[in-house]
Amino acid sequence: MVLTRTGCRRIAWVCGYCCESAQRRFEAFRRALAHHGVSLEESLVLNEPDSRENDFFQEHIRRMIQNERPDAVLAFNDNDALTVLNIALELGIRVPDELSIVGFGDLSHCLIVRPTLSTVQQDIEGLGRIAVRKLLERIHGNAEGFIPEKTFLETRIVPRGSCRSWRRSVFFAVFFSVPYPFSRRVLSIGIRVKTSQKTCP
Repeated sequence: MVLTRTGCRRIAWVCGYCCESAQRRFEAFRRALAHHGVSLEESLVLNEPDSRENDFFQEHIRRMIQNERPDAVLAFNDNDALTVLNIALELGIRVPDELSIVGFGDLSHCLIVRPTLSTVQQDIEGLGRIAVRKLLERIHGNAEGFIPEKTFLETRIVPRGSCRSWRRSVFFAVFFSVPYPFSRRVLSIGIRVKTSQKTCP
């Protein structure tokens, strides 16, 4: 439980993807803020589908950080979070003292940047095991009358250098003290085994 306890109230959302995962996480972000009495400021919401590699996306992040001065940023995934981190450092903003940043996915390069990136770790191996098991059940079972199901896998918060002290930070208090879908990876089993979202990095 960590962004409300340090006084972070202006928490931004950054996403450069267009997929169901992005929509689910943003809605969970919105509900979690409301649950903890934190107002969602539209000026701190940056949803720019499929523009993560374009200069406009980076420029919009730069303007938001400079003009709106959020005290924390939650990014859709680690790639977006690293983009925010690089821009913040270019602007001379001290991370995490002036800006906490958290990603999602726990990619390997989270450890080679400075400060290291705080993130949410998914159980990728568990997801793979379940997907294979369900696929085999479908292959060897009766396809007729099959009822789709969802399996929820818990995630793990990995606090690192980009977020204020784990014991004081608001971010995780806001987003992980309530069991919203944001904090889980959903595997949907339909006619074929697939994740419930369009695949996103």
